[in-house]
Amino acid sequence: MGNCCSTPLSVMKQKLKELASHEFTKKYYVPALWTEAGKPLNDGKKAVSVNPAKFFLGHIEAIEKNAIKDINPCKSLNCQLPNGEGGKWINSEVIYNMFVRSTSAYDHNQDGILGGDKSDITMSNGIRESGTFLKAIAMLGYLKAIGCSVIHLLPITAMGHDGNKGE
Repeated sequence: MGNCCSTPLSVMKQKLKELASHEFTKKYYVPALWTEAGKPLNDGKKAVSVNPAKFFLGHIEAIEKNAIKDINPCKSLNCQLPNGEGGKWINSEVIYNMFVRSTSAYDHNQDGILGGDKSDITMSNGIRESGTFLKAIAMLGYLKAIGCSVIHLLPITAMGHDGNKGE
């Protein structure tokens, strides 16, 4: 991650730093398995109340701390690693298919409804309860702990209408 240009991750990190500098007085819960970066899993425990800006900032900083030097995230990883073997890498990996919008969705205010009401997935204070890439980042420690080594992101665009069979 170079310092020469802004990436979506660096922009998000800067915004989270700004938000983390302010006091957070509301309750924001995350699943116990979305542990703080670098902490052991809290398997079987109840949701944890966190300051969301500080919580997610910690995960982004962990990514930066553990980044492999001289790896360009815009290119295939396999061809940048020593002893890369083309497509053979898949034979030894544990792949997790993630549909971000549903996999990382969570009832952050613990009211039993995703969002402010049944037709809106954003709470009245602007916190989104549907899945986001930022929340998916918070799941990386859990996925690694259960043995996943590759995440395959399922399509994030709207589904097309050509060839649909019904609604």
